[in-house]
Amino acid sequence: MSKVHSGVEQALPLLAAENLTKSFHDGLEKLHVLRGVNLRIERGEMLAITGPSGAGKSTLLHLLGTLDRPTDGKVYLEGVDIYGLPDAKLAPVRNKRIGFVFQFYHLLPEFSVFENVLLPAMAGGKGKIARERASRLLDRIGLGKRMHHLPGQLSGGEMQRTAIARALINNPDIVFADEPTGNLDSDNSMSILSLMRELNEEDKQTFVIATHDCSIAEQAKRVLSLTDGRLADN
Repeated sequence: MSKVHSGVEQALPLLAAENLTKSFHDGLEKLHVLRGVNLRIERGEMLAITGPSGAGKSTLLHLLGTLDRPTDGKVYLEGVDIYGLPDAKLAPVRNKRIGFVFQFYHLLPEFSVFENVLLPAMAGGKGKIARERASRLLDRIGLGKRMHHLPGQLSGGEMQRTAIARALINNPDIVFADEPTGNLDSDNSMSILSLMRELNEEDKQTFVIATHDCSIAEQAKRVLSLTDGRLADN
């Protein structure tokens, strides 16, 4: 049984990181990317993490979202030490409670928009309910008439909308968006951020967005900057 966060007597945040560190070896040199990051994310937040390219934003999101393991430190999801879970229990957490949106979409080119959105739900063993949710999501984000198109037939903005719908298919607690507008022009960037704000405000969906673009970060409700491996208020 995993340990419960020591702050259980207080209202637990949705997600918290304590003294999170990550180092890599480059030959004989040890590279310190994150140096004791502490972070508290409340349910329903829309948080932006800024910093220049190479600052470690992607690394931080990967650790918070269980795509990679920290060198040291803890990540708690509603008080549960997620890296204290065995792999068999961590996999469902990653699939059902966490969503990811990437800069380069990561859509499967041979699958339709609808099939790409549905994939995480099928991995979780869902059927008809997931298909209905996928259809509703695509209608809501303006792709209802494009659901049977292949990714190669979509614009960049449409591909990123598809990726957002895929991230939401399992109704996750939190969605991590890693430079979600980095491959888009300014109009499509603002359209994607507008969609995220709408989902945050109307559905109380929690978003954590990593971006080097200050104009994108300004759309969030809270902004933190990552500098020299540490987080600070912007």
